[in-house]
Amino acid sequence: MKSVARYNLKTQNRSLYLSGPAVIFFIILYIGYKYRPITSEGALTLTLIFIEKSKTVKVINSGVVNIKTGLYFSTKKITDDGTAFFTGINSSYKGKAVDISVDVPGYSLNADSVYRLSETDNDTQYTIHLTKEQDLVSVKGRVIKLPMREGLANVSVQFEKLNKPVMTDSSGNFSAIIPVKSGTEIRVIAINHKKEIYNSLVNVYDGQLLSIGVEEK
Repeated sequence: MKSVARYNLKTQNRSLYLSGPAVIFFIILYIGYKYRPITSEGALTLTLIFIEKSKTVKVINSGVVNIKTGLYFSTKKITDDGTAFFTGINSSYKGKAVDISVDVPGYSLNADSVYRLSETDNDTQYTIHLTKEQDLVSVKGRVIKLPMREGLANVSVQFEKLNKPVMTDSSGNFSAIIPVKSGTEIRVIAINHKKEIYNSLVNVYDGQLLSIGVEEK
């Protein structure tokens, strides 16, 4: 006995009638397509390379990096070769902006920079140029006349590494921001009416209150 398979498909007011081996082949194709294994698109990766923004290329190999895109958030340490590698980013985030923040002592990231995942590739790579922060020491002080400890007005106080001197006010107070590391030893000179009244090496610290005593003559 021969078996015959029949299939009747109605679509758009038309009928398709199949019988025999043709319908078996059609059914196999349909089932194979419907239950085909569906593989999701591979996850995205992001590689960041950190160097110092200067005339010479200097790899930055310490610190921590945070990135955020969509619902993805991750923190990585910068490796010895200056890179941070992020993986497992949802493939639907292609072309999306990436928020990057860094915690690298002595360096800062340009806040105006815009970073995006590649729109076409699964792998995105950026070279991040960090700016070295300038060391600054903020000091306040007073020039006083001993032994009465009266403030001396209009005294010119000159700090090594600072091009322009600062002047004391009517009470002898002054303030300065000096481009050196906290604790650096620098020379401080005070001049009153074109006469040098103080000249000494001083270790300056950020937030320091510096008192310059001048013997009364």
